[in-house]
Amino acid sequence: MKESELSATGAGLQPVARAVARDGTVADTIVSEAHMLHADCIVMGSRGMTGVKSVILGSVSHAVVQHADVPILVVPSPEVARRRAGHFADARIPEPASAT
Repeated sequence: MKESELSATGAGLQPVARAVARDGTVADTIVSEAHMLHADCIVMGSRGMTGVKSVILGSVSHAVVQHADVPILVVPSPEVARRRAGHFADARIPEPASAT
């Protein structure tokens, strides 16, 4: 069992990891397989591409979110998560104004 499947099982989920070869887009295949499996949700990763790369290559996770009829959980790659954590560490949440 892969590490991701072990983590999901440890969290009380029943993961089904599959490798499928089909005609069509990756996003269409993911949505179709989820439908055939009667999946409760789809969990997928994201590499966090932006700008020109995202436009040229497209975003599989974005396409799945647009077409799936079940909830989607998109998990950023460790690299993207670290980059975002550094960005948010610098952000300051303003204190609420006190009522006087």
